Amino acid sequence: MTLLRAAEVAKDAGKPAFVIVKRKDYMRRLVQTQYGREISSTPTGYKTELTIRAVDKGADPTRALDATGVIDALGPLYYEEKKPA
Repeated sequence: MTLLRAAEVAKDAGKPAFVIVKRKDYMRRLVQTQYGREISSTPTGYKTELTIRAVDKGADPTRALDATGVIDALGPLYYEEKKPA
């Protein structure tokens, strides 16, 4: 979903591609303790932060991602399908 949002930001900026400059991944866990000792640890969520740079087509060809290609590939997984009224 983070990659899809990065592609949308690039398109909104009028650029056809983007480069990921920096990435941070986070994982949240629910830790249960008993008498001060950890008895279980369960993953409860994930988060990724990207710093991107929107670029023109052909700029940095080894690292640039095509915004339209990303939207076409990932959009159907995340966009809600609108039902006819």
